[in-house]
Amino acid sequence: MSELDIAWAAGFIDGDGCFSSSNTGVFIRVAHTHKPTLDFLQKTFGGTLHEHNHGRPAHYKRVWRWAVWGDTAKEVALQLLPYLKEKKEQAAILINILDLRVGRGNKRPVEVKELRDSLVKKLSDLKK
Repeated sequence: MSELDIAWAAGFIDGDGCFSSSNTGVFIRVAHTHKPTLDFLQKTFGGTLHEHNHGRPAHYKRVWRWAVWGDTAKEVALQLLPYLKEKKEQAAILINILDLRVGRGNKRPVEVKELRDSLVKKLSDLKK
């Protein structure tokens, strides 16, 4: 994978991508109508790619969604980080959230859980 490809992907994800969290973890996701672009992201970074047309009228263009989660999302964010502009802070927070994975639920030290929860909230707030 060339540096130019990574820089291009960062620009594309900066504009159309999403750095986010859910109950199942943190992820990077892009929904788009140009499947070859998302094929490129999947080939370059891994992850999943599927059609995402729930509730859309049949005459609308097909929408595809590519996503990476967990450690893969962290590796992708680390590669994109130097080239991101608008979503640079979101990528950095995603990386920090994943760095704080210590234990699960009640086994996680309270301070770590509170810090992680505050980062998840900040990531959510940045998207508004």
